Amino acid sequence: MPRAISIALGLLVILSGAGIAAGAAAQDDPAGSGSSSLSLLRSMTPPPEPTACISRARAKAEQVMLMHTELMVTSLACDVTYGDLNLYQHYGHFTATHGEAILEAQQVLEREFGGGDAGAQAFDQYRLDLGNAEGQRLSEWSIERYCRVRQSRFETLIGARPEQFQAYVTDLAGRVMARQIGCP
Repeated sequence: MPRAISIALGLLVILSGAGIAAGAAAQDDPAGSGSSSLSLLRSMTPPPEPTACISRARAKAEQVMLMHTELMVTSLACDVTYGDLNLYQHYGHFTATHGEAILEAQQVLEREFGGGDAGAQAFDQYRLDLGNAEGQRLSEWSIERYCRVRQSRFETLIGARPEQFQAYVTDLAGRVMARQIGCP
């Protein structure tokens, strides 16, 4: 993927975060997905390897941001593959529905990154890095493969109710915490 596209995806991640607070007020209850689908998805999703000991709050916040970023890139890249030209609108609805959780995760990470302006800048860089990594994955895998790999997660999470999304990211965060050997 050319660097300009990778940077553009990262900027979209940051810019999509700017509308979170406004979107949180417009939460509707989307068509929910069954909890059995979320359970199946949880069982198929390996957590990322942590690089250092982190708090449970940080682990959960990182999973929220990771899922939000993956859904954004999937919504931009997979509309033709999924036969749904409204994927980005679905992502926008997801962002509005889960805006409170996304904003809370952002605040947790900004504090973890030192707080204040430095924490906010570090968070922006973190989101840019997440977007770039996901864009790189898309480039390395091909659009069709990327979309196939992300399809189950996208279809399950995009319509998840807030409590379902929270349960999913809490489960992923628990897996991250379980892999931390020698951490308090």
